Amino acid sequence: MGSKSGIAGSEVAYNAEISRRVAELRREAGSVRLVDLAVAAGVSQQMLHAYETGRSRWPVYRLRLIADFFDVDLAELMPEIGRGAEKRKARVRLERKREAQGLYVGRLFQEREG
Repeated sequence: MGSKSGIAGSEVAYNAEISRRVAELRREAGSVRLVDLAVAAGVSQQMLHAYETGRSRWPVYRLRLIADFFDVDLAELMPEIGRGAEKRKARVRLERKREAQGLYVGRLFQEREG
């Protein structure tokens, strides 16, 4: 069973999750304009909109450019499967938040180990 775009249902869900994560990063970064993200990804605004709305699949190389733009790991954009995925994502978000606030993240982990 496929959608209008010919993408299988599981792919549609996978791409929708990627779109949700990209939108979340845009909001967290202060509502990044579509045109700025499109330039960073090397596509037109229309193509980026097609990715975001699920009419087209996200190519991994475009996601790499978007991850670089937001200064995040590519894995943060990709839906993860397996144990601990949510914990890893929460830890990465906490580290990013603390770094943005100018806190030394390494100290937090050193205190836990010591």
